[in-house]
Amino acid sequence: KNERVEDEMAKCCEAYNNVSMDRDQVQESGACDEFGMAGMIDPKHFTEDRECLKTKLKDLNVKDCERDQFITQQCNLSKVWSAPYTKDDKKEEKHAFLVNGDYNATHYVAANAWTRLRIVYAAIDQ
Repeated sequence: KNERVEDEMAKCCEAYNNVSMDRDQVQESGACDEFGMAGMIDPKHFTEDRECLKTKLKDLNVKDCERDQFITQQCNLSKVWSAPYTKDDKKEEKHAFLVNGDYNATHYVAANAWTRLRIVYAAIDQ
């Protein structure tokens, strides 16, 4: 069930970040309708997001011919339910711990010094 939702989210992500489509084309594609966003893409934010994206793509030296593949890859990386650390070899659900934003982190602690650890426990289906 969650995998279907994340596939729909990735589809919306790809449409929204497709720089060859304008706002009306994104809305007409229906890619984001699943989330109640039909007709709700704010023109001001869309234009700002689009300019930001174009600048970022330029900064990352993403060529025009590689752009669509890059966007698809980035949108697919947002699929949290199929992230590599959420399932083991038996395809059983696992839980993930992030420490200071890192998965499977290694931290070295100095004696007599404060160490700040921000820990996130994530269990997607629980």
